Amino acid sequence: MKRIEDLPDVLIEPDNFREFFGRFLVIGGLNQKIHVFAKQGDEGHSLIYSRFEDILLGYGLMYDQSRQVVKVLSGGSLQIMPDTVMVFGESLTYGKFDEQIIGPIFERLREQRFPNYKLLIK
Repeated sequence: MKRIEDLPDVLIEPDNFREFFGRFLVIGGLNQKIHVFAKQGDEGHSLIYSRFEDILLGYGLMYDQSRQVVKVLSGGSLQIMPDTVMVFGESLTYGKFDEQIIGPIFERLREQRFPNYKLLIK
């Protein structure tokens, strides 16, 4: 079984895509780290959180445990297109993301997976 310590900083579902448009959540409370979970499509942020809880089960964290330690901090939209990773918008449920928190996270993602792309945060 995977360990919660192995949860990546950024999870994007699906992981294999050419272009991506979806919503993301900024999540705190796990391992004193901030995580981002993005899901393709236009589902609401609350449904995206439900999917994130399902993923946590695979890391051995039960629903009742996750509700005690996991805190959704904010949300927004993510679009990955040829040459640009764009982070924008806000969650009606969880509020607007803090650019100082998510900027370094998305910059690491860009460097690792999209090195020739530019990062645009609005």
